Amino acid sequence: MKEIKPYNMDVSALKSKLGTRKVQIASFLAGGGEKLFFLAGPCVIEDFETVLFEAREMKKIAEKLGVNLVYKASLTRQTARP
Repeated sequence: MKEIKPYNMDVSALKSKLGTRKVQIASFLAGGGEKLFFLAGPCVIEDFETVLFEAREMKKIAEKLGVNLVYKASLTRQTARP
């Protein structure tokens, strides 16, 4: 069995490739060394109560972890056409 070694990433090289561009998202900045953020949420909204519950719970988790959160959800699911 082949041994799998962890990837050794050169962060300085990555930073030079990405640059220091920052983007304003709602009330926080993203990129350029700013605090990590997550874009998360359900693929499709099931019902209003569930969406509110999920958003509130995810907000609590993000605050506890000290990260920013962008909650997203779609009204409909896009389907692939044959």
